[in-house]
Amino acid sequence: MPKPKPIFLFAFANDEAHSLKLSEEERSLRETLATAHDQGRIECMQLSHASLDDIFRTFNRFHNRIALFHFGGHSGAQFLNLQDTNARASSLSTLIGMQRNLQLVFLNGCGNYEQVQVLFEKGVKAVIATNAPIDDHRAFQFSSQFYYALAGGKPLLEAFNTAAAFVQNDSPELAISWGFDLDLEAATERSIKLEVDSTEDGLPWGLYTQSDADLEWKLPPPAAPPPDADYFKETPLNLPDVNKKLVLYTFEGMAECSQSYNSLFQLYQQEQNSVFFNMLQNTMLDAFPSIVSIQVRDLFTPEACTQGRVRLQEFSEAYNTLARLLSAIALSNLWEAAVEQAPGKKLAIRQNYRKDISKHLKRQPETGGLLDHFWLIGTISRIFQENGVEPYVRELVSLDESLREATEYYDAYRFLEQQLRQRLQARNIASGEVEELCREVEHHFGKLLRKCAFLCDYQLVTVKDISVDLPRREPDPVFVHQKAILKGRDYATIDRAPIRRNSTASNNSVYIARDIADDEPPLNLSPFLIDLNAFKVKKEYLPKIYFFNGLENGKLYFEHAETIDNPFIVRLGEKERQFHNLDSLFTMAALFKEDLGLK
Repeated sequence: MPKPKPIFLFAFANDEAHSLKLSEEERSLRETLATAHDQGRIECMQLSHASLDDIFRTFNRFHNRIALFHFGGHSGAQFLNLQDTNARASSLSTLIGMQRNLQLVFLNGCGNYEQVQVLFEKGVKAVIATNAPIDDHRAFQFSSQFYYALAGGKPLLEAFNTAAAFVQNDSPELAISWGFDLDLEAATERSIKLEVDSTEDGLPWGLYTQSDADLEWKLPPPAAPPPDADYFKETPLNLPDVNKKLVLYTFEGMAECSQSYNSLFQLYQQEQNSVFFNMLQNTMLDAFPSIVSIQVRDLFTPEACTQGRVRLQEFSEAYNTLARLLSAIALSNLWEAAVEQAPGKKLAIRQNYRKDISKHLKRQPETGGLLDHFWLIGTISRIFQENGVEPYVRELVSLDESLREATEYYDAYRFLEQQLRQRLQARNIASGEVEELCREVEHHFGKLLRKCAFLCDYQLVTVKDISVDLPRREPDPVFVHQKAILKGRDYATIDRAPIRRNSTASNNSVYIARDIADDEPPLNLSPFLIDLNAFKVKKEYLPKIYFFNGLENGKLYFEHAETIDNPFIVRLGEKERQFHNLDSLFTMAALFKEDLGLK
């Protein structure tokens, strides 16, 4: 097993009496350190609405792995203002000081200079603190530049100097004068503070260290691969109980969603034999939306169970499909929320959120690129939260919360993004790593499917045609939907029977609903998910599902949900003999951008 990576823990909090715009700093730091994170040099964790319990729980969970602790929010001489309470510096310093591998505490709040003394007394090696009030913008600028320099390989002192120079350039009234006097009782001749004049014109931040050597601390370099490593040879697998964790973890989540699933799971736990396990496996594959089930089904083929690189690729495609489905739901829900705003009112969307969304509208390579779709879900979740919008798929809220905090689901998401998708694209998985990586990937993907088991409670439906039926003596028309329910592991066995509803969905669309017989409007997922066969002039029963893959130069790009090298391109105004209504996809894309104020 590889050595655990050092953790950078970021805690952000607004107390009840104040309000700071911390999201920009939080997201900027995550982006700044993403490369170092994905190179395996560090592990970044963020507590977005940090409470005292959150911080204690995370420090205890990752005892002696936390190398850097960053706080962003209101603070004072003796307190850090957390989401639920004022945390006393004396109690926090005891907790922080227990971390033997801690290198730096960065207190990016106002006037917390006096906390350095108690941190030094507890053995903390280096602290960045402030001796004056700081505003949001300067706090964001300073921390971003500091971490950017640190991620680039600069040692602590040079990274601090870089951030100080940047802030001074932006605010020349901050006159920097270096010195070496630390007016604290804990100071020794080895205690250093890179000091500024303690006037209102001085730089608010100071760097305090216990020794000169602490100024040279820097991030570990990327791990060098063994010189004789093979990155292409197929690796035979000899894994016991292959796919067992995947099934059991997933079914744990399904059992929480449905009594029938729970009863079956209880039977298996009482009689743990192959018959009941096969029942769990088949039920799991039949419960998820088809585009997910088909990808998961491929993990049970003989080739995917015995050949390591094949198995890793199948896991990557299954993970990518799950993430893209969820992001399509979030994007569609965001559009719905924007349309449903009261007249004259618009959703409040921060500029950095708009950038995230716009990035997902640009054309990606046929592989779907390496867009982080769970990151997009987090962006949209914050928009919902800031605008008081309840998502159509309510479980997206708890999913996002789990992926933001230091939970096993966050671990699973980051592992699958970093150690699976990115390493597969870079082709830097050595043959000697493949079997252990397959074992770990199954564990983490099973955990993520467990958290996403709520999808089994929803129906994914493609609507091919809608007709109106008004029998005599009936007061209201009935809308007959020619549809297919995309549930289970095989499109040939899905439910294709028409359904009669008193209200209508959208024609030629894919939608999601908890109950398709309910007359409540479902959530239309087009154009982010389409059934290409629904647009055929000659109707075909079997669906052909595509993900939206970007808009570029008057062309819409779509990628097949199963076969990534089978794209479909729609050209504005170009008529395809076998298709109709394709221009409606351009209309939807344009309206989405207009309703959300995207360029």
